Amino acid sequence: MELPIHERVNAMNLASMAAPDSIIPLFEVADSALLEASFPSHDCTIACDPTWLLLEPLAPAPAVATAVAADPKPSAPSGERRRLCSDVDCKSQARAFGKCKRHGGSKRCAHAGCDKSVQSRGLCIRHGGGSRCKIASCTRASQSLGLCKLHGGGRPCAIVGCDKKAHMKQLCRQHGGGDRCSFPGCDKWVQRLGMCLNHARDRAGDDDFFYSSTES
Repeated sequence: MELPIHERVNAMNLASMAAPDSIIPLFEVADSALLEASFPSHDCTIACDPTWLLLEPLAPAPAVATAVAADPKPSAPSGERRRLCSDVDCKSQARAFGKCKRHGGSKRCAHAGCDKSVQSRGLCIRHGGGSRCKIASCTRASQSLGLCKLHGGGRPCAIVGCDKKAHMKQLCRQHGGGDRCSFPGCDKWVQRLGMCLNHARDRAGDDDFFYSSTES
């Protein structure tokens, strides 16, 4: 026995609610009586296609596009990151005027005629720049612990039992931490230019520069 139209409509609505993801026709394509009963105000003089009433499942939401991390800035070439001294064969870092501190890339001592680099107060170590020994009346440059080498500053010799101060290679001169003057017949220790202080001063002709080399 065929159900009344209104019961058939209710049955189809319940079926569509029970399976919302399925394609369920509300009406049979040829059931024009049911169509007209469901939509009494529908203008049947216009050709209608009941297949328009098919329920289709919703399309999945598009995936949210994640922000792409920007490429990191390329690191500066080593030449830009660390400029070298323009002096021939020098590998030290340039400080000013394209030169390292040794080759003129820093301020010069304010003392007349001195071309050494400034340490502090506009002066080189020789003329009062840098830290001084904390012993009263001592004007020598401090090496460590606020003391000059004469008063206990500086690194000790690495040889066990030796209480002398290291000069080169963590060794005192007696244990290989220094060289002898290159001047023929001289056995003094090297101070400047591969020579002892006297022979280096004679060659350079600059008494002020080589005077009291232990302070620098």
